[in-house]
Amino acid sequence: MPPPPPIATQLHEARKAAKKARYAGESMAEFFGKPAARFARGMEDVQEELGEHQDTVVMRSRIEELAPQEFSTAATFNYGRLHAHEEQRGELAIKRFESAWRKSKKKKKLRGWIH
Repeated sequence: MPPPPPIATQLHEARKAAKKARYAGESMAEFFGKPAARFARGMEDVQEELGEHQDTVVMRSRIEELAPQEFSTAATFNYGRLHAHEEQRGELAIKRFESAWRKSKKKKKLRGWIH
């Protein structure tokens, strides 16, 4: 399988960091209440969108691996269409991630409990 592009690798690392931050917020909700719970939900939104993007990266990589092995031009064409669909899904996930990140970044109440 070909390696993912550098930006995909960085976004996957960001997803893992958001997951850790989410779990930290969830574990601290008992002590810090709603602010920590809101933070965890914000990080969950970030994590989910980055996870969606990662799914498309894996799918595109698999398509790129399978398509050259196909002898049918119709199947190859459909692999291309599927790849384009996955690219679009990935782009939409990035847009939703950026929106979720802006929300979590600008709302001080989401991270105000962290000192």
